[in-house]
Amino acid sequence: MEQRLGTLRYIDQMTPADGFYKMRAATMAAAHEGLFAEYRSSEALARLDRHELESLYLATYTAAFYTIDQKHIRYMAMILDELHARKAASKEQDMHMYEMFVEARLLAEAQEFVRRHPLSELKVVPAWHEAPNLITDQPTELMIDANTHDLLRRQVDVRRPAQVVVVASPMCHFSQDAMQALQADPELSQVFDRNTVWLAPQETALDLDIFQQWNRDHPGKQATWVFRREEWPMIDYWGTPTFYFLQNGAVSAKVTGWPKEGQRAELRSALQQIGLL
Repeated sequence: MEQRLGTLRYIDQMTPADGFYKMRAATMAAAHEGLFAEYRSSEALARLDRHELESLYLATYTAAFYTIDQKHIRYMAMILDELHARKAASKEQDMHMYEMFVEARLLAEAQEFVRRHPLSELKVVPAWHEAPNLITDQPTELMIDANTHDLLRRQVDVRRPAQVVVVASPMCHFSQDAMQALQADPELSQVFDRNTVWLAPQETALDLDIFQQWNRDHPGKQATWVFRREEWPMIDYWGTPTFYFLQNGAVSAKVTGWPKEGQRAELRSALQQIGLL
């Protein structure tokens, strides 16, 4: 088992990272399938010793981390249940399990996991609900209530004639720099206030207080979380900040990153390209 884990780690190290998340996810999923498929049953897990289970759990966590695939996450839970049954599960393993439930937006499972395996470091999963008439596989976001930690999953209309989707995070200092530059620019700030979705990537944490503070500090540029990235096929890179300029749901231009000198000329050019300037 240790040798197979080492092979998976080698494949991980040799796979291109930045900008290729879809390829990396597919590569890691295929590698995990080839190396560990024979251990998918509870009977197979029961035959493994503790060290083998721990290696298998780490390998599956690695695959889940890149794919955010519910199949890998539920397999993680299956392995961890076996470790708990043997009273051999660690706090770190529980934390990883909780984080993956949250990242995959399996929030009901996250709540149940916290109930069964409480950890002092874990934040309580917030209450959340869905707006009516959500369309399956269409883009949605998680927004936080201004006064509570309640979350709402709602549809995002990406078929407008022209709009901007900014992949950004309040925890990213490049995103913070971009926001400061936009707020200091009357022309760009006005355009972005009217036509932009500020969307945080699908991550292992929902930093509720930080997002509420960001939204209070930046009216008109409210940050939400992507619900699941598979709903947003037009976004091919989730590094922050990345600006996607859409026309009727299709990407016409993209501006990536925020260097010290900013990207004002690039943003203006992209806005002109989609008719917002």
